Amino acid sequence: MIAAMQTLLQVRNLVKKFPVERGFPGQFSRTPEFIHAVSDVSFSLERSETLGLVGESGCGKTTTGRCVLRLIEPTSGEIMFEGVDLCSLDGAQMRKMRSKMQVIFQDPFSSLNPRRKVGQIIGRAMELHGTSSGPDTRKKVVGLLKSVGLSEEHADRYPQQFSGGQRQRIAIARALAPNPSFIVADEPTSALDVSVQSQIVNLLQDLRENYGFSCLFISHDLTMVEYVSDHVGVMYLGKIVELASRVAIFDEPLHPYTRALLSSVPVADPEVKREKIILKGEVPSPTRPPQGCRFHTRCPFVKSECKDIEPRFGDVGDNHFVACHLLT
Repeated sequence: MIAAMQTLLQVRNLVKKFPVERGFPGQFSRTPEFIHAVSDVSFSLERSETLGLVGESGCGKTTTGRCVLRLIEPTSGEIMFEGVDLCSLDGAQMRKMRSKMQVIFQDPFSSLNPRRKVGQIIGRAMELHGTSSGPDTRKKVVGLLKSVGLSEEHADRYPQQFSGGQRQRIAIARALAPNPSFIVADEPTSALDVSVQSQIVNLLQDLRENYGFSCLFISHDLTMVEYVSDHVGVMYLGKIVELASRVAIFDEPLHPYTRALLSSVPVADPEVKREKIILKGEVPSPTRPPQGCRFHTRCPFVKSECKDIEPRFGDVGDNHFVACHLLT
């Protein structure tokens, strides 16, 4: 939705529903229910850009990222990557696209095969995607390991011989092995010690500059998102409620939910006072999202129309998109 001359990825009206089974097997079912994980999400990503996706746990961030990669099949919508509709590709065609689209998973402890040495893990990724074969593979593996802050000797060790931060560096090297143009970083620092998180984020920043890939950075850590992102999308209960540049989101947030999120971020300067917005109530169930604006059950500025009419996700100026009856 953010206009660009070099758009790499365009997601339009993405929807993902998970069926919910009720009752006993074979029982006559009532009206089928679904978890509305992602509901009509649209955004775009430019080449060499990072789009941060933030929101509370369960808002649909990770599902959105996995649907874009087709690790989870979308219920409906359009995913255009380098001008190709990914949803129209069969299994064989999609496998060919995998070299251009990679993922860094949240948990570095379970995302690496404990039975293979690090050199084999990274080398296998190169061979599968046709970026290297034969004697050259070892040389390229060592080069990748050095680019993520490891050394040649680490290629001959098993993942369980490394710390969490080192494992995530290995996972990053594996993601870079096919030389992708797009990477989904799904909470890449949340499983790590605080002292290591900044190292991994700085590493991703340096690698993006060196390799030129675009990144969808998924996180609930607003400080990290502000540091790495060019644009930011804020999700609530399966929908993007605000989408704009990093500066606009963090300096002039418009949606009441975005302002509440930002008010919860600690300020390092004790002289700076920030009004904290406390949201009342619980996040509604994704199986039965509220009618109208999904945030109206917790919004301090709710109006009557918010309860019945879904707000339009529109541009309020300077490519700042927001879905709120107070603004559009």
